[in-house]
Amino acid sequence: KKAGMSSPTFYHYFPDKRELFMEVIEYVINEWKAKLLDALAREPDPTKKTIIMFRTFQQHYPKVGEVLNHLRAGVAIGDRWAQNKLKHVYDALMENILKLTKESIEKGTIRKVDPELLAYFFFMIDEAAIQRLALDDRYTTKELMSFVADMIAFGFLTQQGKEQLESYRQNRTD
Repeated sequence: KKAGMSSPTFYHYFPDKRELFMEVIEYVINEWKAKLLDALAREPDPTKKTIIMFRTFQQHYPKVGEVLNHLRAGVAIGDRWAQNKLKHVYDALMENILKLTKESIEKGTIRKVDPELLAYFFFMIDEAAIQRLALDDRYTTKELMSFVADMIAFGFLTQQGKEQLESYRQNRTD
């Protein structure tokens, strides 16, 4: 009503409200991807590309995060439509992360692991970092990115922690 559109007109263009939601999702993702691809096209350095990807995601997170949260809520209650759409959104959002991850594995700068799982892991780290930055001014984006880079490069376990983990892995029965 607020848009001045009658119900029959709305349903002429969209079979239901979910299809309108998907159009909004596609618009948000395509807007983000266009800005990202434009920025990445001018940068050959993989490390700088990861920074560009993070900053672009951070700039678009208010819209992208809202979409993700709506779909995640649907997944939490067992909605198969939401699950399928969330997978579609994650695939679109992680496309460039996955590409860069595969390239890095091929070049030998990242060890051989499942690139899809690693890309998902990177995406979740980025999202957690954005959430942390939004809480207060305790950390700058640069400080947080430096911390994440350190954790990715060097991990967080000491030698003792690694030995305990390996012992646990060897003694697991499940």
